[in-house]
Amino acid sequence: MGIQTFLKLPLCLTPEDLRAGSVDVAIGGVPWDGTATTRSGTHLGPQAIRSCDHLPSPPYERPHLHVRVDPLQHLTVCDYGDAEVIIASPERTYANARSLRR
Repeated sequence: MGIQTFLKLPLCLTPEDLRAGSVDVAIGGVPWDGTATTRSGTHLGPQAIRSCDHLPSPPYERPHLHVRVDPLQHLTVCDYGDAEVIIASPERTYANARSLRR
């Protein structure tokens, strides 16, 4: 089955990967529940989203319900992995999440 990725899209892990693939949109996760008052499990969200998509095998088709345009046919999209979470350091975690925008 391989690595689970968002919408079964290719995985890119570095800015060089993004440039080499001429990627238009990179989807990244932030597996963190540091702002919750209890351990709510929100840190499991990115992986849960990756594991529960129901996109069929290629060709991938998922037109927007309102505008009827399939962005995957017009944009090069990839999964960019997750930002590193630094326990007990919201500032460093935010910085890592922002760095996904490279």
